[in-house]
Amino acid sequence: MRSLALDTSSDVLSLALFEEDQLIIEVNSNVSKQHGAFLLPLVEQLLLAVKWERETIDQIWLGRGPGSYTGLRIGATMAKVWTSIKKSHLESFSSLAIMAGQVADDGGKSWIIPIMDARRGTAYTAAYHWQDGLLKNKIKDDHVDWQDWIQEKLLPQFNETDLKQLIFLSAHENNLTNFVKESLSQQSIQHRFVTGQYAWPKVGKVPYIERKHVEDVDIFEPFYAHLTLAEQEWAAKQTNQIQEKNESYVEQTNETSI
Repeated sequence: MRSLALDTSSDVLSLALFEEDQLIIEVNSNVSKQHGAFLLPLVEQLLLAVKWERETIDQIWLGRGPGSYTGLRIGATMAKVWTSIKKSHLESFSSLAIMAGQVADDGGKSWIIPIMDARRGTAYTAAYHWQDGLLKNKIKDDHVDWQDWIQEKLLPQFNETDLKQLIFLSAHENNLTNFVKESLSQQSIQHRFVTGQYAWPKVGKVPYIERKHVEDVDIFEPFYAHLTLAEQEWAAKQTNQIQEKNESYVEQTNETSI
């Protein structure tokens, strides 16, 4: 069984080939979200390097997000077209889980927190934990207000465990990482950071995380974790229109009752 794994959720384009779940070759390139230009050429380079034909790929392992909207669309489109034409299988995995997988298995001694900056004080994040050689989800992938999430969800749930350490992963030092350091320095929680290329979502770790089989490739959508900006603006507009109608209705009702 031969597999092609890819993740396009961040600035990094990560690709790998597997045979019977054994990593054969992997490439990780920081292409600043120019995945549309580099994805297919890099796939061809990998196949050429190991002398595999496209037709020998039995399944695609795709990072479903959350992350960059455009990046995820590019990866999903490529995977859907490939599996449809080649009659192969499609399985998806969490892009945050693959980030967390860059931390070596410590026998379940820590919670691992991957962070993708989503701007405006928000982030894509979750909590993971090594268990029996596999990475398990402890707090679901989500798009969150970072300060609220760490104070109201992460720390309360972590404090209910017997564990002593939190490990954070972020490709970049930023306001989110600075907030974590300041917040946790005031508490008796051991923590450390993994940054730079050591926190990239590299797909070589896919065999160690949960994958979901995609039954209907045609209707598969990446996991964005929140609405796009256009969708948010549309929803806000609809809400305002509904409120205006309700206010008008209330005023007419009051006038009639007098």
